[in-house]
Amino acid sequence: PGTEPPALDELQRLVHGWLRLPLGQRRLRQKLARLAGAEAEAAVVAPLRVLVADDNPVNLQVMRGMLEKTGCDVESVADGAAAVARVARGGIDLVLMDAEMPVLDGAEATRRIREAEAARNAPRLPIVAVTAHTGEAELAALLAAGVDDCVAKPVSLASLAARIDRIRQRR
Repeated sequence: PGTEPPALDELQRLVHGWLRLPLGQRRLRQKLARLAGAEAEAAVVAPLRVLVADDNPVNLQVMRGMLEKTGCDVESVADGAAAVARVARGGIDLVLMDAEMPVLDGAEATRRIREAEAARNAPRLPIVAVTAHTGEAELAALLAAGVDDCVAKPVSLASLAARIDRIRQRR
C-alpha cells in the first residue's frame, strides 16, 4: 500500500543490469531460483544428470536434444566400458544404456555397474536400456542384467519424458 510498481523502463534497466547476456540455461535457472528463494533453488538448480551410452553418433545427438528439452544435463559415452568408468566417478542420476555397443554391451555394462554398487553398498542408479531388440528374450536378458526399464528405439520424446518424470519424483 502506498508504493507504486516500478515503471517498465526501470524494470528493464534492472533486469539488463542483473542478467548478462548471453545466458546459458543453467545460469538462468540459478538466477530465477535466487529470485524464488532458497527452497526453490534446490529444485530448480539441480537438473537431472543423465549419461547416454550409445555407439551411434546420430542416436547420441537425438537423445541429447530430447533430454535437454526435458531440462536434463547430458553426458555421453560411446561404449559400455566408458559408461562403467563414468558411473564410477559419480554425479550421474540416470543412465540410458544402448543394448548393443562395442567393448561392453549394455547388459554387461549394467552388470558391472550393479556389482560396483553392491561392493560399495551404494544406492541403485536407475538404468534404462534403449534398444531396437524388443523381443521377449532380449528384454528378459536386459532385466536380468539389472536394468530397471527398457525403451524401444526409435525413442519418442513423450516416452522419454515420462520416464524422466518418474525418476525426478524419486529424487
